Amino acid sequence: KSVKRTLFLVFLYGLGMMIADTTLGVIAGYVGAEYLARFSRQLEIVAASFTIAFGLLVFSHTHELESHCYASSFGGLKGDMSMLAFGIIRGLPPCPIETAILVMAASTKSALYGGMLVAVFGLGTLISLLPFGLAIGGILTAVRKRFGEKAEALIPKLSGAVISLIGLFMLVKLLLGKG
Repeated sequence: KSVKRTLFLVFLYGLGMMIADTTLGVIAGYVGAEYLARFSRQLEIVAASFTIAFGLLVFSHTHELESHCYASSFGGLKGDMSMLAFGIIRGLPPCPIETAILVMAASTKSALYGGMLVAVFGLGTLISLLPFGLAIGGILTAVRKRFGEKAEALIPKLSGAVISLIGLFMLVKLLLGKG
């Protein structure tokens, strides 16, 4: 049951990101490559900042991970829809790979083709997130059985610290002009 729940939440998160990415793809295709390129650095800084904030949020909670406590009241929404909303918000500032896809979408100079290109990319991302959800569900079950709930409480701390460090690395790299 825990694994199914985790997969469902990962699916909602990925679906939210896909919705955001496809919307950005439609906009990029409509606007074109020249205009989008002007804001790529700002978008990358926002993405790095969101990554840091998300990591700190995960780190600060000690509840069970599958309760998705870090998103349980996100945007005033309750329950599972908060995970969808979190995916949409997290999908808005594109990561470097998404930025490249958005530039490709912008180069189509067509809202339809740009949106379709990014939707296919988003679908691939969503499909690739599901095995990670399955692995996380299995890891949590194994940790619970082997080490008990005290060890389980360390997983969000470790995950949050790693996520924040990745975001910090991204931000520093950008600010130093190496990104």
